[in-house]
Amino acid sequence: MKKMSCDLCEVTARGETFEDWMKALMPHYIEAHRDVMENGDEQGRHA
Repeated sequence: MKKMSCDLCEVTARGETFEDWMKALMPHYIEAHRDVMENGDEQGRHA
């Protein structure tokens, strides 16, 4: 299992694949980085 960090802070999550990692971090992103989730990245871009 791979351990990766959030790209916006120091929180880490584990997953076998990138998709698993993103699923593991989604609750963190929604709670800790709601502004980025709703408004795009820290430069204001939307994915």
